[in-house]
Amino acid sequence: MDPIRRSLSFISALLFLTPLAAMAQDVWRTRDGKVVPETPARKAKNGLGVWLVVTADPNWQAKWNTPSHETPNFTEAKRVSTGGKLAILTFVVNPRPDSRNVLNVVSHIEVTRPNGTTSVNAPGLPCIRGNLMGAPTNVRLCEAVIQFSADPGDPPGIWKVKVTVRDENRATEVPVESSFNLEAK
Repeated sequence: MDPIRRSLSFISALLFLTPLAAMAQDVWRTRDGKVVPETPARKAKNGLGVWLVVTADPNWQAKWNTPSHETPNFTEAKRVSTGGKLAILTFVVNPRPDSRNVLNVVSHIEVTRPNGTTSVNAPGLPCIRGNLMGAPTNVRLCEAVIQFSADPGDPPGIWKVKVTVRDENRATEVPVESSFNLEAK
């Protein structure tokens, strides 16, 4: 997998859907350099940017594993029907390397059912580790990807996804969240 990526093209599409109130600390930008506003799913703190994307794209991995000069475009999913599948992707920008140029970023992923019970509670997952390759401002995909399957018997309604990314070298945490509606067939 190519760990070094660039700004995602779906940033520009979201600009039209999101008010320009809070800006994501100049970390997230469109291809033409405009700052993208902060949302519950896309935030930045102390220079570390995190973006949570829930997608139904069955080919998300093929889209991500393209040459670095190609920009992948992921369709965000806000609903899924029983039998459907979603991928929960976390993107990071500007992780800080230590004095040996090593990155150490971890994540905590939680998925909560509509009835308030926990489906996934996975702290301390590896996100980005190893030597920094390329510019820190390149978009990187966390190693931890959750594949969600809407199985028969899963409760219909709003499922909440929360991811907290911690850059250990920067001692900074960025929480992001999203949700999707599971619709029974």
